[in-house]
Amino acid sequence: MFNKKSEEAVKDCKLSEQFYKPHTDYNLKYLLNSILNNYGITVDKSLPKDCFKKNKKYRHTVLIVLDGLGIELFKKNLKLMPKDIKDFLDKNLLISEVTSIFPPTTTSVIPFFLTGLLPEESGFYDWWQYEYHVDEIFCPFRNTYKNVNNEELPVDKKIDFGEIFFKSKIHKELTENNVKVFSYVDPSYTTPINVISSTFANVVETRRFTEQCVKCVQNVKNNYDENTFHYLYDPNTDGAEHFNGVYSVMSFRIVENLLFEIYQLIKEVQDEKLENVQILITADHGLNDFKREDVLFLEKHMDLDKYLKENKEGRNIGFGGSPRECILHIKDDLLDDFIKEASEVCKGYGEVFTLEMMYDNGFFNKDIVSERFERDMGNVIICAYDHKCIWFDDEKNKKFKALHGGLSYDELHVPLMSYRG
Repeated sequence: MFNKKSEEAVKDCKLSEQFYKPHTDYNLKYLLNSILNNYGITVDKSLPKDCFKKNKKYRHTVLIVLDGLGIELFKKNLKLMPKDIKDFLDKNLLISEVTSIFPPTTTSVIPFFLTGLLPEESGFYDWWQYEYHVDEIFCPFRNTYKNVNNEELPVDKKIDFGEIFFKSKIHKELTENNVKVFSYVDPSYTTPINVISSTFANVVETRRFTEQCVKCVQNVKNNYDENTFHYLYDPNTDGAEHFNGVYSVMSFRIVENLLFEIYQLIKEVQDEKLENVQILITADHGLNDFKREDVLFLEKHMDLDKYLKENKEGRNIGFGGSPRECILHIKDDLLDDFIKEASEVCKGYGEVFTLEMMYDNGFFNKDIVSERFERDMGNVIICAYDHKCIWFDDEKNKKFKALHGGLSYDELHVPLMSYRG
């Protein structure tokens, strides 16, 4: 069953004719607060009550994050499911439409789910971002950086990931309130953020999403008289879309399999009469298809060297973010000149925003900005229009057919499915 109230609320939440913006209420950033509230932990603001099927407390919460599952891809797949499975999911799930966190990327939203800290709090805001200690455009997920030739190399200095990635606030708070935390991790996909954020969790190694679901049910049964929280994650939809396109056969096949796994999970919970369980299923972002000919290579149309800030060794700080939301560090005294020139160059491809403009429009909360975010975040964000990209001539992006990070409907809007026993 679809939550029509949420759909109506978010569809008109727009920054401009071309861009959407995060909703003030139906927003993924309040999901963890709703989970904390379920266990009687006081929070400032939760998701609207109409996002949940029953107004009661549950001992067990299962949070499933399906990387890259935008709302439209989900809806199209649901319609194509076999009738008995579709009818079962329609009956047992309340499906709301919510907006994601900005930027809608794995590297800003997944750390939020693992730590409870928004990008402006953690300073962890994108796949590629400037990092003061490395003094280059840095990829914390892989502990690599880009050199002057745009080559990706391992960081050859000791990085204190405990300082870069804050320990999990959400898991700590749950643990301190007698909620046992389980984090289901594929050891082949272990990143520093997974390791640091799992400090307060019982880490369960699993190789596939099916295995996560099986072990999750077992852990619920083994701890049924206690309070538990379970975090499950599957990355496969995102990868299929990147390399094949959002609405490709491969993407549909993977989402179909995931929906079948969710059907089986709910059915097993019901068959085992595990009534004190709520299952919440969502995504970090959707993706946006594009073609190579619709990429604007910024360095070919303006002299970026004169505008870009320099690092401590005197080299330009390069492009952060992604081709859907390019983040730049522009010299403060040339900011107005850059905005004027770049806005003209980007006509038909996207729009240029200052960081202050993003604060003013609610994309980041200035009241909670950390020293790290303030220090490392760029002061200009260029957002590309639907099916467009703005970047530099990067060979690595030639293999992609879809990307994310921007303000299109497909990227920013995700499903929130709620099952309550």
